[in-house]
Amino acid sequence: MAQLLLQHSSAATLTVAKAPLDPPTAITASTVSGSATSLLVRFTNTSNASSYTARAYLADGTEVGDATTSFLSGSTITGLSPGTSYQITVTAIGNASYSDSAPSSLSSSRTTLDGAVKATITSPSAASKSVGQTHVFSASGTTASDGGTLTYQWQLSTDSATTYCIDCRSHKYQLHNPYSCNR
Repeated sequence: MAQLLLQHSSAATLTVAKAPLDPPTAITASTVSGSATSLLVRFTNTSNASSYTARAYLADGTEVGDATTSFLSGSTITGLSPGTSYQITVTAIGNASYSDSAPSSLSSSRTTLDGAVKATITSPSAASKSVGQTHVFSASGTTASDGGTLTYQWQLSTDSATTYCIDCRSHKYQLHNPYSCNR
């Protein structure tokens, strides 16, 4: 009968470091039509990344806002300032087998669109009419520089501007007796 005798033994710990992911490449930022506070970011994905984190920097290297997590190529970074130059970095986020990458190289500088010029409208002149008379009001306006839509509504008062009847669908009103707001 054979016996195995262990006289000296010790526990061993083996630590395996995760390999870091390569950073994303070809980072580009472009303006977003109709938005002065966003940039569209595209990049070449990194194999085995579970997601990405994007960061925006001013020209002096100051990070702006919070990092945008769960980011994908073709997504936007929002909350930026109009007419301001930014550079973007993207970090690949690892998984169970890989650690996060270093941040990518900075993108080329991209300036957000200038702030929108607000739409303006030239109000029509006031008109006083008697019962049964009509008056056609017209207004002219300028479109906002952000491509937005200019909207307006007419307000009609039959009691010297104490109360108003509101209707944004018509430009022609006729007063009837008793006074009421009718189209």
